[in-house]
Amino acid sequence: MMVETLVRSVGESVKKPQEKAIEKIQMPQQRDNFYTNILRQVVKENWAGKAQQGSTKPVAITALEEHATRMHNLLGTLEYEYMCMPNVIAHAKKMERDELQRYLSSIEAATAAYKYTHDPDSLSYFVAGLTLKAKDADTVEKHLNDHIHKLEHRASTLAVKSDKERREAEVISKEIARRRGSLLRFLKKGEISLLNSNLELRSKRIRAFSKGAQRYYGIVLKIKEMAKKQ
Repeated sequence: MMVETLVRSVGESVKKPQEKAIEKIQMPQQRDNFYTNILRQVVKENWAGKAQQGSTKPVAITALEEHATRMHNLLGTLEYEYMCMPNVIAHAKKMERDELQRYLSSIEAATAAYKYTHDPDSLSYFVAGLTLKAKDADTVEKHLNDHIHKLEHRASTLAVKSDKERREAEVISKEIARRRGSLLRFLKKGEISLLNSNLELRSKRIRAFSKGAQRYYGIVLKIKEMAKKQ
């Protein structure tokens, strides 16, 4: 026993400072995760109980649980489960299974769309309003489609700007080539330098507009995939 104690003592003494620092960080995190999981379980039991109260038809608890998990992953907080799930359950009790799945998937897609394009601080208010006002799948899908159209319009606008800048850059490139091929090109160094600066500016705009368009197109694809999940 004394040998084991001595070995443990020596082991602690030779630990690197970085390892001790990591342990100090991990212990509070583990404790926080433990209490968070307990709190989440309590919240879950609360809304799951509401799902069975006064229901005229069986509510798909598994679908609701999976939905709550996905929303938790999207939002990173418990706010949705204790603030919005009661609204979702109240509406879900009036739905058939197929409509319920459409309803839940559309909420998830709409939340992702808002998260990608708006201030994170306003996300909870948006989701709370959506689950309060949108009482069926058609209403959520209409809101989602409107948002998708806006994103597609943004992407299209940026793509058009990128194409315009690209055409103007091609004109400038041809002009630079023409002046460099002139017999008097040594007299046109200043003009060529200005054209090169203009071309560099156009190139930066092309990259920025193209990147923005690709970002919005990518968001639209992700959102549509989420909405399709059944």
